[in-house]
Parts: sequence; C-alpha cells; structure tokens
Amino acid sequence: MPSRRQGTALWANLQKRVAGFIPPSIAVDAINSKVETQQEVELNAKSTRGGRVAGEGENHQQVSGPRLQGGRLGGRGGAGFPTGVKWGFVPKDTKGKPVYLLCNADESEPGTFKDRLLMEEDPHQMLEGQILSAFALRCQNSYVYIRGEFFHGARVLQRAIDEAYEKGFLGENILGSGFSHDVTVHRGAGAYICGEETGLIESLEGKRGQPRVKPPFPAVVGVFGAPTIVNNVETLCCVTHVLKRGADWFAKIGRNEKNSGPKLYCLSGHVNRPGVYEAPMGLQMKELLFGDDYGRGMK
Repeated sequence: MPSRRQGTALWANLQKRVAGFIPPSIAVDAINSKVETQQEVELNAKSTRGGRVAGEGENHQQVSGPRLQGGRLGGRGGAGFPTGVKWGFVPKDTKGKPVYLLCNADESEPGTFKDRLLMEEDPHQMLEGQILSAFALRCQNSYVYIRGEFFHGARVLQRAIDEAYEKGFLGENILGSGFSHDVTVHRGAGAYICGEETGLIESLEGKRGQPRVKPPFPAVVGVFGAPTIVNNVETLCCVTHVLKRGADWFAKIGRNEKNSGPKLYCLSGHVNRPGVYEAPMGLQMKELLFGDDYGRGMK
C-alpha cells in the first residue's frame, strides 16, 4: 500500500493535470467518454483511487457538448437514467449554494438485495465511487441514506467511513489535495416511499417522506434547497470501475448501447439457485432464470 507521502504526490499530480479542480462536466466525461487511471491505493483490501478524468488538452466547454449526452452508465436504481446527463443538470452557477451528493441505499423493492450485499461485503468500493463523484461535482458533504432495517450494513459502512477518515481519504484537505469531503450515514425509518429520490430528500430534511412535485428537480433545488445529485449504491460502485478501466472497456460489457456495463441481478423465490448474480447489462430474463450459470430453472 503506498505511503501517505506517495498518496499526496499522486493527488498533487492529479490536480495539476486537471488545472486544480475538476468541473462537473469533465467528471461526466469520465462516465461518457474516455478515462485513464492515475493510481490505485488499497485500503484494507478495498480501494480508494484517484483517476485522471480529463483527456489531454480538454476543457470544460469541450466535454460539455453532445458527447456528454451519451450517458453510457445508466443509473442502477431502476430507472436507468444516464448518470452523466444527471450530473450535467447541476447549474454551473449555484449562487453560493453547496452541492450535495446523496447515495440512495434505501433498497426496499421486494426481492432486491444487491445494494445490501455491496454495502456489507465491499463498502469501500461504494465509498470510493462516492468520494470520486463528490470530487467531480465539487461537493464537500454527501450522505448515505440507508434503509432502517439494514442495521448490520449501516455498522459495516460506518466502520469503512471511519477507516477512510483514519487513512486521510475523508475529512479536511484530503492527502494535501485542497479538497475536503465528509460523508454522513443517515438511517431511514422503514418507509418504502423514501426510495424515491424526492421522498428521500424530504426524509433527510426531517420531514415526512413524501415525493415532491417536479419541477424543480433535485439537481437544481434538492436537499436543504441546494443542488443535489442522488445516485444508487451500485451506480456509485460502477463509477469506480469506469474511472479505473476506462469508458471504452465499460461500454463493451452488455447488450444495450445506451446503458452498458456489468449489472447485479437478484433471484429469489422458487428457483433452484437463488442469489445475486453479476452479468452484462441486458441479460434476458429467460437466461437469468434457466441458465446454467444463473438460476438453473424453477422448482
């Protein structure tokens, strides 16, 4: 594992390459176009990486045009909305308001348990994606809104966050980079509707968890009246791998040109082999249920 001094040097090199800070649309380019890996730092067998997310000579205007609309990484929370497009909705001028990033970990759909698995078994992967996304969005505070019933998952996640603070990957002036970021875990109270992003925002503000009327959309007026991006646990995990391996690698996985990459599928009930399976996006239900690598048929 690189030393703190090596980590500081790598962060400095990263910032120098992107002219001191990453505008939101350049980070979107990492999701929709090309990315090169700058470093890999392991944290207790998990990782928190810094990546160079802009190509040589690219500036804000060059990466905020039509290429940004590709949206190859679709949201993994259900709607599949292009992640890069969503990030691009954050106003360039926030009028002095902070930008917030919310991780939607309120997994309440019947028969779903992929996010719980990610948080309980590999929390640093999600946390890494959250830190990188926050850095891209110029966000200094982010929240993980986790389902109240996920007591064990919340403890595991909090432990991972504490470890990140200890290693200098969270807090003030991360590794001497000038970027500061804090992550807070907020446990829900078991309301199903809080899985909807505006209901989640209402609950996080201490109100009754009810969806808001749109517009305005959260990217403009979200939590505490400030611009807010809400991303799913699995989506943030995918951000990590797009930055590490590149968008070209990510786009080759899957059968859907508009929404590519790996996907976690949940199988439960009367199947011969229930569980969580990682497969390319676009896997057919028949193959998932009856394939030898997956469910192997109904009981």
